[in-house]
Amino acid sequence: MRFPRFRSLRTTILWLFVPTISAFILLSGLISYQLAAEQLKENAYTSISNTVSQTSHFINDRLTALFTELNILSPGLPG
Repeated sequence: MRFPRFRSLRTTILWLFVPTISAFILLSGLISYQLAAEQLKENAYTSISNTVSQTSHFINDRLTALFTELNILSPGLPG
């Protein structure tokens, strides 16, 4: 495919700017995607860490209360 040697100014501008704008949009989209994916991953890890920590504290408190009650009841048991 051969392009005409003399093009109008409008055609020349389109041939220069359309690929440039397309490349810029593609590049900014990829960068935005990478940043968003990284942020989501970081938020997920933080959320999981907080959930595990809260669950650990909750179970620890429940087991401490259970063992405290068992120690209170143990002297009264025959044995």
